Amino acid sequence: MNKLQKEAAANTPEDYRERIAMLTGNRFSLDTKLSVQFSDGTSNYHDIISSLWEQNFDLVEECENYKLSRVPKNNRTGDIVSIKIGKKRFKPLDYHLMAYGGLVSERLKRLLDNWDSESFFFTPIDFLAWDGSKFGSEQYYYMTIRNYVNFSAPSVGIKQSQLPGFTASGFVMGPLEMRYYVALHEDKNIYEKLKNVGLCAVYFTTDKFFISPELLQEIRSNEISGFDVKTLNKDELKGGTVVYV
Repeated sequence: MNKLQKEAAANTPEDYRERIAMLTGNRFSLDTKLSVQFSDGTSNYHDIISSLWEQNFDLVEECENYKLSRVPKNNRTGDIVSIKIGKKRFKPLDYHLMAYGGLVSERLKRLLDNWDSESFFFTPIDFLAWDGSKFGSEQYYYMTIRNYVNFSAPSVGIKQSQLPGFTASGFVMGPLEMRYYVALHEDKNIYEKLKNVGLCAVYFTTDKFFISPELLQEIRSNEISGFDVKTLNKDELKGGTVVYV
């Protein structure tokens, strides 16, 4: 086992097959000088979603301390036509985490469609290298995650040292992640609901997604790249950083 594998193992709990995982933000957009082109010619990546994004969601389920909503089909994420990497050294993966979803390969799209075709939008895009050429012959897509959850996650006083594996792996959990971590451990009802959602986003965030243990295991059994446990070498991770909660 090499150094990177040991670091990753330190952040993988023994009961990982039963643990909900969080896909959290990384430096993919910044490190790769990412540019996004829309069908109307605009290219401001941060304009993908309007400030009224959550207000337009369709309510699916609401109960005490928990709400599940779904993104309607008329949203601007379907207007993306190309994503270009402005960096020479870059390795395409099956998944690259982006705001409100991610960049996915054809084979990951097929897997997610088979898993739950109603939970995602897939917009075919041109995935371009720094010189404008396409990355190989495989079709890539911008994926919009349709399911959004909102649940009670009160402020907590937990310390980084109390989170097994996180310190060893170099992942520093922020205040919001800590609140989610504690909420999922203390409220079994929310935990069970999220386990049944598969892959969902979180209200008022752009790059925090929960993924069920069953779906993550399916992804890994099919050797889909881009769902990695955090290591100290940030250059190894350009997909989505997996943190078990």
